[in-house]
Amino acid sequence: MSSLTLELLAYIFLTLVALALRIGAASSRLLGQEEALRALAAWHFVQGQAPEPSWPLSPASLGLQSLAFSLFGAGDIAARLPAILAGGLIPLAFFPLRRVLGKDKALVAAAISAFSPLWIFSSSFADGEAIGALAALAALGAILWYWESRSFPWLYSAACALGLGMASGLSFWTITGEGLILAFLLREKIKPLEAKESTVFWLTLGASFLLTSTLLFFYPPGLGLAADSFALWLSSLFRGHFSLKPLVNFLLYEPLLILAAFWKGKDGLYLWALAGFGLAVAIFGGIEGPAGFLPILLPLTILSSFGLCNLFRHLTGEKFSIEELIAFGLSSCLGVWGFLGISAYTLYGALPYLLVFLGACIGIASTLIVLSLMRGLKAPYRVLILLLLTALSLGEIKLARGLNFSPYIEEHLPLCHITSLEVSEVVGSLRKLSSYRTGDPFTLKLALTGDIPELEWYLRDFSGLKVLGKSQPLPEAEVIIATAEEAFLPGESYFGRRFTVREECGVTGLKGLSLLRWLLYREPLVPRKGEEAILWVKKGFPGFKP
Repeated sequence: MSSLTLELLAYIFLTLVALALRIGAASSRLLGQEEALRALAAWHFVQGQAPEPSWPLSPASLGLQSLAFSLFGAGDIAARLPAILAGGLIPLAFFPLRRVLGKDKALVAAAISAFSPLWIFSSSFADGEAIGALAALAALGAILWYWESRSFPWLYSAACALGLGMASGLSFWTITGEGLILAFLLREKIKPLEAKESTVFWLTLGASFLLTSTLLFFYPPGLGLAADSFALWLSSLFRGHFSLKPLVNFLLYEPLLILAAFWKGKDGLYLWALAGFGLAVAIFGGIEGPAGFLPILLPLTILSSFGLCNLFRHLTGEKFSIEELIAFGLSSCLGVWGFLGISAYTLYGALPYLLVFLGACIGIASTLIVLSLMRGLKAPYRVLILLLLTALSLGEIKLARGLNFSPYIEEHLPLCHITSLEVSEVVGSLRKLSSYRTGDPFTLKLALTGDIPELEWYLRDFSGLKVLGKSQPLPEAEVIIATAEEAFLPGESYFGRRFTVREECGVTGLKGLSLLRWLLYREPLVPRKGEEAILWVKKGFPGFKP
């Protein structure tokens, strides 16, 4: 079997693993507010009701979600399926970059994109951002192959991928800015297109953008939506909405990538410039979630792949003595034991684990001091770096596992807003109530007031659902749901109770031991901030308890 075949099999294996991880992550949480808005737009489109182009919406996401709903029915997994497939194919998209990055570095970058927690989160979100990242990588690979072969199909492919990316979402415009910066920095090495090639490229790009944004002319307003996404991206840079959440998320969730990226060397300065540009846009534009993560992840992943390969060569460049091997083995065992001990599921009585961790640190420090006296400063330095990488790798694996298999998924999410599980409980209760009252779980007359797209999404199957604006009068309904800010009593004949709609994953208020346990286990011990709603049910329903 040739080395090329083995490489391709490795990329296919990483792609399958990436798809499995993203499907697990997508099925572990409810749709958020923005996800619900996009899913509702696609669901209405499938029902024959064109969504109103009154808010920024990705045409590519709208079309692919509508296709998923038509094939598999409307649901959370189907809403996130386009992003799952795009994110799962990203490891395979590094295959065409082998000649530029190097075979080993491209494969490491593919592995990082498959297992990284923020890669998993960003590509299991019901939007078009992961599609834009995949389109950017595909376009880059096609352009590189075109320069080598001068085959026009690769140029057409690059233009088609860029046209799809332009209709995907906000992150693609940041990635486009990074591409322009990269082109400027490497302007002396880039071969300009000839007149014929340039004409073909721009015509294909325009046709691709027109077809993807209008969904093959089935939704002409999509062209305006795609233009609105660029206008929104540009205006976000000047509206003064400052947010440090993107930086905090990378420091907390991707320390391994950041540490490994520093071993890239001086040749990676242009990649640092791209990552810095993406981070600046996310911070100063207040862009959170996948739209802010992906433009930073792309250059950081390549940087980290170079750094890990360089570090591996550095550490294996000299032979270890038997003393160093023994010391490294002991240090690794102590470090892994201490890390897993303090991160154990038995959270009660954390003091013994803290003592074990402290003892491990003392043992490691003693071993490093002895090594420095016996072998000089290089030996403990190498052992310490490997130990640190081992601990951070365990953290990455733990977060990736938590995003897929944890019963408390919110403990492993980046700092963001999520939909409370109480929404699912309320919807389930209303189905039971409708079945008990009418014999059908979806015939209850519901009135939903206020801006709660999450509830509208999960109540979409109720035939009697009416979504009302603030100024619209209340109809005759058996159940009324309103936001807590618009709290009112519909009448003396209604019972009411509060429930949480949205929660914020954050660490505000954590101190000392609680903060340490969250950093290593992701378990906030304080209530999260939540946005509430009030459920009013008309009296006279058998079995209802207010």
